[in-house]
Amino acid sequence: MDKRAFRLVTDFMKRNWKVVLLLIVLMLGISFGERQLSNALQAADLQAIDVGIAVIRMFLQTALSTILVFLWHKQNDSAASFSVTDILKLFVPNLLVTVLLALCVVLVVTIPLAIWLFLRLDFYMNEYITGRASGMFSCIRSSFRSTKGLAGKYFVYNVKYLLFYFLVEFALSGVTIFSFLAIPESSQLALDVFDIVFLSVFMPYRFLIKCGFYTMRLQGQREEA
Repeated sequence: MDKRAFRLVTDFMKRNWKVVLLLIVLMLGISFGERQLSNALQAADLQAIDVGIAVIRMFLQTALSTILVFLWHKQNDSAASFSVTDILKLFVPNLLVTVLLALCVVLVVTIPLAIWLFLRLDFYMNEYITGRASGMFSCIRSSFRSTKGLAGKYFVYNVKYLLFYFLVEFALSGVTIFSFLAIPESSQLALDVFDIVFLSVFMPYRFLIKCGFYTMRLQGQREEA
């Protein structure tokens, strides 16, 4: 199943390389723009507005990932109808899951819980787009139910094809959380640039890897039925 799922991902990226490249460019633009605005607002002592800019960036990233997941299902299996309101609806569960996982990571001792929750909740977007769930919150519940008994397989799948991505993201998150560490300004700037470029380049790949596993799971359920 893992190899077949990964083959679906590579085939999709070959057929839609222009779309993937465009998403990477847009992600870079959004992230660099947010970082520049954030620095300017902090310099002007406007932290409250800075939080708003971060939320806007998260919404735009949700929009890009939603479009990518929709295109995947449109090409690989039947997708539900899609509109701009779907992006608005999916932003809410995305925000909830992101905050929940971030809280677990910050507490450190609950990192294993964060990993387990990630494995169980990662398909909320797929559940919504394929029409298996219709609401902002029902798609989270649907993802949790549909991954019952699959967390172990999905963990191994992620380790195979996304270990490097998650290790780097975890390290970058750790540096951000423990910002009290004495880091030279030049090193911090280099880390910020690397963070933006790395996450922007790997975002499409990370979401497509997830979609590959999800699609193969659906096909397996159809074959068993």
